Amino acid sequence: MSCKYYGCSGLTSVTFPSSLTSIGNYAFEDCSGLTELYIPKNITTIGNGAFVGCSGLTSIVVDSDNTVYDSHDNCNAIINTASWTLIAGCNTTVIPDRVTSIGDYAFSKCTGLTEMNIPDGITRIGMYAFNECSGLSLVTIPNSVNSIGYGAFWGCDGLTEMTIPNSVVTIGNMAFSACNGLTSLVVESGNPVYDSRDNCNAIIETANATLIAGCKSSVIPNNVNTIGKYAFYHCSSLREIIISDGVTSIGNAAFSGCNGLEKISFSNSLTSIGEWAFYDCGSLTDVTIPNSVNAIGDFAFAECNGLTSVTSYIEKPFEISNYVFMNWNSDTYQDEFTTATLYVPAGTKAKYEATPAWNLFENIVEMDMEPVENGETVDFAEEIDEDTNLDGNVVGDIYYNISDEDGSYDAEEGCIVVTTPTDDDTMSELEGQDIFGEDFKDGFTGIVFKVAPGKGTIKVEAQTTGSMVLKVKIGNSDPITKELEGKLKVTFPYNVAEETYVYIYGGNNASQAKGMKKADANGELRIYGIEIFSNNVPTDIDSVTQYPISNQEAVYDLQGRKIGTDMHEASPYKRGINIMRLGDGTTRKVVVK
Repeated sequence: MSCKYYGCSGLTSVTFPSSLTSIGNYAFEDCSGLTELYIPKNITTIGNGAFVGCSGLTSIVVDSDNTVYDSHDNCNAIINTASWTLIAGCNTTVIPDRVTSIGDYAFSKCTGLTEMNIPDGITRIGMYAFNECSGLSLVTIPNSVNSIGYGAFWGCDGLTEMTIPNSVVTIGNMAFSACNGLTSLVVESGNPVYDSRDNCNAIIETANATLIAGCKSSVIPNNVNTIGKYAFYHCSSLREIIISDGVTSIGNAAFSGCNGLEKISFSNSLTSIGEWAFYDCGSLTDVTIPNSVNAIGDFAFAECNGLTSVTSYIEKPFEISNYVFMNWNSDTYQDEFTTATLYVPAGTKAKYEATPAWNLFENIVEMDMEPVENGETVDFAEEIDEDTNLDGNVVGDIYYNISDEDGSYDAEEGCIVVTTPTDDDTMSELEGQDIFGEDFKDGFTGIVFKVAPGKGTIKVEAQTTGSMVLKVKIGNSDPITKELEGKLKVTFPYNVAEETYVYIYGGNNASQAKGMKKADANGELRIYGIEIFSNNVPTDIDSVTQYPISNQEAVYDLQGRKIGTDMHEASPYKRGINIMRLGDGTTRKVVVK
């Protein structure tokens, strides 16, 4: 005979009859009114989680004549003496030294438990052993433990610190999920399987560089390859996370249930996003997917009800499931596709409209390149690295088109290397073409960006070797050619009436290249960085005014530094003399009162 009183929270006492020999799995789950428990001698089988959630228990006693279980040393717990496994504990349990294992569900939902000193000699902490012990604020794991089970400390919100000893060689999925108070998650040095490199506050599987458990203060190191499945599962206290450059994949449900997550940044090395990866991240308002991604699993961004924009830099969209961006409408009891706007690279809208399920977005908008900000310095050693996709990709406001066959990025030197020249005839044919289009990308190898209307200078730090020369072409003007024997900064002035593309690329030295076929060219162009300076600071005061000013596009200080896009929102806001660029491209100096 067995018994089942699941969820009887009003049950305050229980007496087992002499005929009872077995208590089934979860038999008294959530009987929170029970304060005392007596196990008679004739009960020889107790199922998993039989007393899960009996949070009011302060006394557990096993009859001394029971041949299977006992309460060794008045420990207020049930111990299987054959395996010396503690199978059920309570708020007042003191684990005897003789115990070697904490069983599955042993303290699950024991919300009154505040501290647990696990004695030396215990080798295993079972599945869900301390699940939802929300009051547990301190736990000490000895150096004898080698295994921490699936969900072992799930939902222990009171824990702020957790140290994994170097003896632990097995950690189950979700072992520390939903521990929203955790700020320190550290593996002791010398552990043969796991580490917490670079003070990351996370557990990393050393052999495959996979982050398997994180917390709200985790910082993902650059030498991590994978965010493992369930790594941040239900970490609702996580607000922001940066996926580092080394990460190539995000596992299934890695951030599922992180409903406090407001911002996530993906690196250009990321290739796959797993199923349910960001499911129910309701605080996310925008997501940007890099061009490197080639797989997105089902429900990856489902129930992200706060999404208003999805920006995809994927040049060649691949088919995804209808459920990737699906939300449940509780009013209609129907699954509905997200209402977020999808932003895609210029020239690719038709591709997205033809590709399931990207074509379910009701509003697909093509992006364009913004002019590079006045005074901006683009240092390639800071902007990109060896994992950045240079083939038809936009990083910031700079467009790169350098395939593996035409060049690379030199991480040691911090520069882009161009090995295939673009000839003048080809550039003439490409003038006016969409820089995001296939014809343009097939014919051009180099860098493209926009400058705003007006006068200015462009400084390029570069070096050329062999027959290669540096070429800078501003709009439809003839290219300016420079041969640079050493690493030098070269200045190129410009004066344009409208937003204008600037092309930086490699060409053949005319004297060396006469009669030389493109395939026979040799040498390379190394580009280290670009600086853009505008000379559009007017000398006269044009007007005295108060904001707002109609047709206003940007606000600058007297040094030409951009301080905002709207006078009354300029940061830092400054009454007095300011520079304005208007929508028609003109600039003027004004006194704002």
